[in-house]
Amino acid sequence: MDLLSPAKVRITDREYWAQRRGQAELDKKNAARIASGELPGKTVYETGNTILRRQIKAVMDDSRTYDEFCQKLLGEYGILTGESRGRINYLPANRAKPIRGRTLGADFEKEAIEEFFRQKAQKAHIADPEVASKTAIQETSRKPMSLIMQLQVIVKEQEKPYTARSAKIRSLKDMASTLAFCQENNIGSQEELEDLLKATHEDYLSKKDIHAATVTELKETKDILRLTKQRHQNKKTYLEFMNARNKPRYRAKHESEIVLYETATKELKKLLNGKPIPSEKKTSARIRELVEKKNEEYEELSRIRRREKSLTEKVLNVRSIYQEKSNHKEKGIEI
Repeated sequence: MDLLSPAKVRITDREYWAQRRGQAELDKKNAARIASGELPGKTVYETGNTILRRQIKAVMDDSRTYDEFCQKLLGEYGILTGESRGRINYLPANRAKPIRGRTLGADFEKEAIEEFFRQKAQKAHIADPEVASKTAIQETSRKPMSLIMQLQVIVKEQEKPYTARSAKIRSLKDMASTLAFCQENNIGSQEELEDLLKATHEDYLSKKDIHAATVTELKETKDILRLTKQRHQNKKTYLEFMNARNKPRYRAKHESEIVLYETATKELKKLLNGKPIPSEKKTSARIRELVEKKNEEYEELSRIRRREKSLTEKVLNVRSIYQEKSNHKEKGIEI
């Protein structure tokens, strides 16, 4: 593993846990179908970033130049490429905010993609010099897509008939989801829904504080284990120093070991606040408990966060209904 070079495919902590949750739900859903033989084997869950990486790689393999890559990405998958401060970003059709290339990994940044096409052109030159010369001319004449051009593409997409129809269908689905949620939870007013959102947000904040305390305790416990090991490794030398007849001479000879022991002892007293130093075995067991607790709390926080996001959307849907009624009343329209 090369720790000095950036990861070719960068998986964030958020994406890792999203993939795990998605895979668990998919396995649960498909368990009966696999058992009955409808599915030949286990299916793999893909996050949004995983799908985006796969689409980018497929278009790269099918393109000869950077320009062609950008055009095919937009034409085949509706992914708009842009640049900010010299760095590439990708805007899928179902997102409002672009995803930076560095978020996906080093292989998806502009420099890596351009290098990929340069190497592809060199291989083409060996196979067919005429094709290589055409590719070089296209690469030389390439200009980055300006913000105006990007906005024009987005406006044209919005002007297409299916865009408005799609937005209407999406709005209807959101309203149906809100209705079903209110019926299932016996919510009869806008105030009740907003109170539920407020309570969920407060629950998230309290669980976040608990999680932060667990993370802090885990860090301190790891420090205790490190210092305990450091103290244990140099304990023999320190005891010999305490029993030595000529302490200054012995200390000068074993200065580093003695300093490490004294430093570890001092730091442990500060961390443990006067409590006895636990054994390495006990501290290691506590670290395992805290790691498991931290992961469970993170899962719970993610679940509450998703619920809060869903409730926020439902509150906005209900507010839009009351806003529409208010606008109709202002215009004198009966509804």
